[in-house]
Amino acid sequence: MITMRKRTTPHEELDKEREDKRKEFSKQEPEDNPPLELFHYTTPDGLMGVVQTNKLWATNTRYLNDFTEVRYTYNLLREMTGKISRQASPFIQDFLNRFIEELGFYDVIFDAYVFCLSEAGDQLSQWREYASRGIGYSIGFRGAGLKRSFGHRVGMKLLKVIYDKSKQMQIVERIIIDTCSFLENIENKYSKRTNENIMDCCDLLMAALIPYTVQFKHEVFFEEQEWRIVYIPFHDITDKILFRSANKMIVPYIEFGMQEKLPINSVYQGPQAELEITRKSLQSLFSKYQYSNISIRNSRAPIRF
Repeated sequence: MITMRKRTTPHEELDKEREDKRKEFSKQEPEDNPPLELFHYTTPDGLMGVVQTNKLWATNTRYLNDFTEVRYTYNLLREMTGKISRQASPFIQDFLNRFIEELGFYDVIFDAYVFCLSEAGDQLSQWREYASRGIGYSIGFRGAGLKRSFGHRVGMKLLKVIYDKSKQMQIVERIIIDTCSFLENIENKYSKRTNENIMDCCDLLMAALIPYTVQFKHEVFFEEQEWRIVYIPFHDITDKILFRSANKMIVPYIEFGMQEKLPINSVYQGPQAELEITRKSLQSLFSKYQYSNISIRNSRAPIRF
């Protein structure tokens, strides 16, 4: 859950209640234990970059292959907010209308960066889409190592993507209804600051829901079985943003690494790779950069694109 700068007049007792509610929402966020291995599909250049620099590249979510995915979650939030609003009191309707108005603002300014992984290490569709049409590689990382290294840094989490729309709607509905109840409660106690109460709860609801824009995806992508290392900055990171060329665009990304070696466990060679000669170069690459006991596997996909 992200932390948002307070926009209203400080109120010690109420601010404590709001912070307690924020922590409650944060504890309710889904947290799954990763599988033994998670795979990242990449090009030959991408694999070399990971091994040589000991860093991962997280791409700005607005520049992913599926550029509509953030918009998918915003539409889902609007859908559920409208459903709840139709059955709510005029006061709650005003609050939810304000939330929808502010959602458009956050749609513009929200920034997140993701490093994409999959439970499937040898999947034809991902070879085609993410690994130079099968010439590239699928890097197998130890799931527990990724969670230990990147799952609990400030602003960063290892998340399992949720594809089931009914589950997505249940999560969103619970958070919205809980926030509405919280607003009614504080309005009863602090009725002289109605507008500020609404503003505080807009920020609370936004902070609880916005992170799901990088965890929810349309069910048509289910076969990818995706996990993500997600970084949501809550301060200016302009000096850390780098740029690369991809998909006929200039794409912003950030790098993050660790002091010890990345938890690489294995590599799949794509179905289009020259298997024997590239196996030797992979062994030399890992040896030079002091990665040991890396299992090198050949894709079982028989197709030639």
